[in-house]
Amino acid sequence: MFPAAFDKFYSGELQPTLQKHGIKTVIVCGASSKQAVMYTATAAVRPFGYTCVIPVDGLIARGDYEHEFTLHQFTILPGGAAEKFRITEFDKIKIV
Repeated sequence: MFPAAFDKFYSGELQPTLQKHGIKTVIVCGASSKQAVMYTATAAVRPFGYTCVIPVDGLIARGDYEHEFTLHQFTILPGGAAEKFRITEFDKIKIV
């Protein structure tokens, strides 16, 4: 379902599957925060319009700078995209 690319929406079945099930919000976490997480989360928000929840305790980076840089990038995306991100922690996420 998910391509071998940093952006998990790229040429895969993720978008059609989410759309089929009426998903409006995605939670993106994982390793390689400045690559896979940043690219996937940005794709979720910019071309597809999802609200994107980023649990800070669900990211793995090579160091503090890389971690903070990734989070900062989500706050400065143009065109209203930055407002679609919710930066939080796992224990504060409620699935309804």
